[in-house]
Amino acid sequence: MKSTLGLLGTLCLVAGVAFLTVAAWIALRLAADALTAALVIGGVYVGLGLICFALVRVVGPKSAVSEPPPPPTLSPHAQVIGGVVAAFVEGVMAGVAARRK
Repeated sequence: MKSTLGLLGTLCLVAGVAFLTVAAWIALRLAADALTAALVIGGVYVGLGLICFALVRVVGPKSAVSEPPPPPTLSPHAQVIGGVVAAFVEGVMAGVAARRK
C-alpha cells in the first residue's frame, strides 16, 4: 500500500513539474525569446539538482557505531551435540597426528 501511494505521489509530482515547466516556458517566452526561456528553465533545474546533491551529502546516512547483536543462544540439546562433535573431531585429529609420527 505504501509503495502504491509513493508511486502515485511521484507520478503526480512529475505531471505537476511538467505543467509548471510548460507554464514557465510560456511566461518566459512572452517576456523574452525562446533561447532565454530555455536558459532560465534549464538553469533552474540544474540549480535544484545541485541543491539536492548537496542535501544528500549533508543529510546522508550517518555511520552510527552500534553494538553487535548478541550471539545466538543454543538449546541445551544443541550444546550437547556440539560437544560430542567437537570431541569427535578432536579424536580424529589426534588419530591423524599419531599416524603421521
